[in-house]
Amino acid sequence: MTVRSPLPRSTKAEINRALYGRKYSNIPTNGYASKREANVGAGLDILAGRNKIFDLQKQVRFVLVPAQKGVLRHERELAYVCDFTYRDAPDGKLHVVDAKGKQTQLYVVKRKLMKFFHQIEIEEL
Repeated sequence: MTVRSPLPRSTKAEINRALYGRKYSNIPTNGYASKREANVGAGLDILAGRNKIFDLQKQVRFVLVPAQKGVLRHERELAYVCDFTYRDAPDGKLHVVDAKGKQTQLYVVKRKLMKFFHQIEIEEL
């Protein structure tokens, strides 16, 4: 005799659905986290190829609050990882870009800390 679970069966699509409904990219060899990020990355790659921007980097980490050692407890660092950074060709201004579909509360806090500690505004696409 087999015992059936009272829980409904999940479909494969429900199991593989990402957090916040993000759709994973199948673009080969690029390894982007979502289709939106892949599209933004492709556009920036084109601009870099035309020498409009330079120093294009992916998944750059900015430390917002460093790790702290205390008497009772150690705290890990708080960091923000942006999707892309690049510099403009004419003046070399740094741009920090994030391909956002949904703004979480944690993201909003990190965005404000980036502006306060590093004086960098995050461009959301």
